[in-house]
Amino acid sequence: MKHIFSFVLFCSFLNILNSQCPNESVVLLTQSDIENFSQQYPDCTYLETNLFIGVETFSASNPNCENAVDPITDLSGLDQITYIRDTLLIQCNNSLTSISGLNSIDSVGSIYISYNEELLNIVAFENLTNVREKLTIVQNENLSSITGFRNIITARNIRISADAVINLSKLNHTLALTIIGDVEMLHMDSIQTLVNLNILSNNIIENFDFLSGRELEIPQFTISQISQPISFRGLELLITANLNIFYVANVDFSYLESLEDIAIFRLSNCENCTSLSGLENINFSNSIRITSNPFLTTLDGLSSAKGEIRRLTITGCAQLDNIDALSSISSISEVLEVSNNPSLNNCAIKPICRALSNDLIVLTIENNGQSNTCNTSEQILMGCADKETYLDYAICDGDTITLNSVEYTTVGLYYQDFVNEQGLDSILVIDIVESDDCSDEEEDPTLCPILSRPGMQIDRLDDDTYNIMYLYGIKRMYLRDIKYTELVNLIAYHKVEKDILFDFDTFALEQYCERAEVISKGEIYQPNLPSAPMMKYKVEVTMSEIDFFQNFVLTIRSGESVKL
Repeated sequence: MKHIFSFVLFCSFLNILNSQCPNESVVLLTQSDIENFSQQYPDCTYLETNLFIGVETFSASNPNCENAVDPITDLSGLDQITYIRDTLLIQCNNSLTSISGLNSIDSVGSIYISYNEELLNIVAFENLTNVREKLTIVQNENLSSITGFRNIITARNIRISADAVINLSKLNHTLALTIIGDVEMLHMDSIQTLVNLNILSNNIIENFDFLSGRELEIPQFTISQISQPISFRGLELLITANLNIFYVANVDFSYLESLEDIAIFRLSNCENCTSLSGLENINFSNSIRITSNPFLTTLDGLSSAKGEIRRLTITGCAQLDNIDALSSISSISEVLEVSNNPSLNNCAIKPICRALSNDLIVLTIENNGQSNTCNTSEQILMGCADKETYLDYAICDGDTITLNSVEYTTVGLYYQDFVNEQGLDSILVIDIVESDDCSDEEEDPTLCPILSRPGMQIDRLDDDTYNIMYLYGIKRMYLRDIKYTELVNLIAYHKVEKDILFDFDTFALEQYCERAEVISKGEIYQPNLPSAPMMKYKVEVTMSEIDFFQNFVLTIRSGESVKL
């Protein structure tokens, strides 16, 4: 019996607490509604619903604000409320000049203050520390001071549009801070987490001193519609950021001293930007979009962009004449657009050359310089051919290819870049495939086998091949489908200063096997070489019976005339 009485007493206590506040959303449309609420619920401190002041329903834009017969001018009748679980909405109160009366609130779901024409300042909310969702202050025409939120520690999303001074000095954490209009930000002394920062339509901001001294990561950073030059001063300790910059007068990047990586970089409609100086030490790892910057002449600030990027867009830059700074990018995987840059005549840089051979890329190349070298894929590829050299190798498991001190042990497509004082000079493209003959069976020395050994695999012999051999110090070549006459011509017309080791496949060996009996006896064989104008070289083909099918050494000595 005693336990039943205790339970009834407890339930009665809960009913008393619940009766202190309404169970449904509170809507106050007139000053009389404010006074009646304070009289009917004098002990209402913990509001489990919404509190709407001025309107019955929420409207994000263009609400129907009618002039009330008994307009709200004073909110002091609400000073007993300390907690609002859902939304506090203050909207369409054309006679309200101050929000004093809400000073006791310390936690709220969301706050919307909008379309209050005569509101001059927000100095209330001095006890407010937590906004669990959104803090939005927009469309209050005469609002000039917002200092009432100086004790807020956390707010998931802050959006403020006003020509006003804002104090968020104790804000520690927010996922998004959006500032619209001529907002003057006081120093944010406590900020530690700022995921999304948007500065829009602000004509007084010159720098980011309000964030100085804070080590920050800002994954999404947008600056847009700034009519005067803006500097990144104050962000010397910025660690990571994605930069989106649109419709600005000019930008000074030189203060981004600690920034190491930008995944997404967009610069569009910068009225007076001439260079990207200040970004030289930053790696760009995902997307670069440079559009409609009329006075930009070079991309030198992007020289640290390396590795694979997803998207490269360069369009609408009338004076841009050089994009060589992007040469260190290894590849582009999804989108490439180079268009409407009338001063740009050289697009044959490494990442673009490689992208043109990728059928999966969305490609736009058009309306660039007048020299007809950068207006189509075909034109660019002609320029790429002058810089790229292709080497083919066939390997078996366990084989190692060493080229210019770099070792390769697996099949794949590899690149080596060669740079001179003027920048990227040439690209060595190394295609390593699995050999067709990786058998462990011992070869019959009496036959002419296919020798598939690591080396330079080619299917033609010409001047370019010869130059490649000695430019990169190649001493072994695997000849694939080479005609005997092609090899003879190469020997006859070029001065060879080092021994070269050749491996032959079936096609070439069929011709050499005809001479195997003579050569296998160790005799010198002189093929019937065509005469070379002005120069003749002695050709020695030296073989032994043991190593005939292992090593075929050709030595061409200059200065020795022989009768051919």
